[in-house]
Amino acid sequence: MYKYLITCVCLLFVGVCEAKLPDIDAHDVGRKVREIMRGHASHKKLTPDLARRILSNYDENLDINKTYFIISDIKEWTEPSDALLQQVIEDYNAHNFEIFDHIHQTFSQAIERRRRIEAAIDYQTLPLHVSVEEIKEMPWATSEEELVERLKKIRALQLETTAKFSEDA
Repeated sequence: MYKYLITCVCLLFVGVCEAKLPDIDAHDVGRKVREIMRGHASHKKLTPDLARRILSNYDENLDINKTYFIISDIKEWTEPSDALLQQVIEDYNAHNFEIFDHIHQTFSQAIERRRRIEAAIDYQTLPLHVSVEEIKEMPWATSEEELVERLKKIRALQLETTAKFSEDA
């Protein structure tokens, strides 16, 4: 039980502490899209459905633990309009990946917000007895306040686990 809990917390800690942009460029995005299309017998060209999945997966991969983005940051990509999907397809066919640059810029802003939040967390007011289940598979935060509470729970869980680990050692 403790090994599982320690492993989960360590993985979360690595994800939380590593606040940098992935090293990816337009060439990588194009290569990955072509790889996805080759791997799916039903997708030999970029369709609106596939474009929707690509945008969603891209957001998910940038913020796996959902501790940077707030839903309003990415709503246009998680729930894309038909016009946006058509633009993604046209841009892809023209080897234009500006939308992913825009998502990256938004992620950079989310990283800065996260750093600001982390610096302002009062360790004296962290919640007690946080369960790993509370932070597993969370949906996107709906507000900065919800994001702050999420980060407090993660920090509290990290500290509690570290304390338990120290006691057991």
